[in-house]
Amino acid sequence: PCKNSVRISSAAAGYGSGKNENIIYWRCETGAALRETLHILMRNLAKERALIVAAHQQMSTIELQRRQITGTIMSCSVMAKTLKDLSNNPTAAVSLAQAMGPVADVYRVQVDSEYFQVPDMLVMLSRDPSSKCMPQDTTIPTAVNIQDGVAELIVQFRAKDPGQYNATITLTAIDDVRIYRIECTVSPQGSTPELEFHSPVFQALTQSIPVVNN
Repeated sequence: PCKNSVRISSAAAGYGSGKNENIIYWRCETGAALRETLHILMRNLAKERALIVAAHQQMSTIELQRRQITGTIMSCSVMAKTLKDLSNNPTAAVSLAQAMGPVADVYRVQVDSEYFQVPDMLVMLSRDPSSKCMPQDTTIPTAVNIQDGVAELIVQFRAKDPGQYNATITLTAIDDVRIYRIECTVSPQGSTPELEFHSPVFQALTQSIPVVNN
C-alpha cells in the first residue's frame, strides 16, 4: 500500500465509514496532488467464479460428482464451455477468439468524479513479462495469484477543500467489466499530525498525547 492509503480499520474508527473491503481508502491534505497506481489483475476472478457457478447449475448430479472426484470442477474447460453456451453466436465467438489469439485486452476507462483523473484506455498485454512485477511491500489477498499478471492504472487526485471525495472507476472491455471504488478523505493542511513509536516485540507501550482544542 502507498503512504496515502488508509487501512479499513483506521477509516472505520476515524470517520464512521469503511468496513468495506471493496473500497480503496486514501487520505491527504488540502492542495496535495496524489498520483497513485492501481494494480489491475489480468484475470477477472469475480467473472470466473460467476462462470463456474453458472456451469454447475447446468451440470447433472453425476457430472458434478465425477468432476469433484477428478478435480476438474473448476477447470478452464468448464468456464470456456459456459462462455460458449451463454454466447448469442457461439461459433462466431470461438472463431474470433482463435483468430485474435492471446494478444491484448483493451479497456475503456471512465471515472464519475471531476476530482479524479484517469487515462482514457488501459491495455493489458497478455504475454508481457513486465506485467507480473509488483512493489515488494504490496499486500496481496490470498485468492490472488500474481503470476497471472497485472497491469498498472495511474489515478490522479486533487482537491482544494477539505471533505470526503468518492469516485467509481469503470473499466469496460468487449467481454469484461471491472469496477473500482475510491474514497479519499481530505483534511485541512497541517491538521493531521503523525506520531511514530518504537517498542520491543510483545511489550505494551503507553504514551500520553496532549490534545488542544482551539
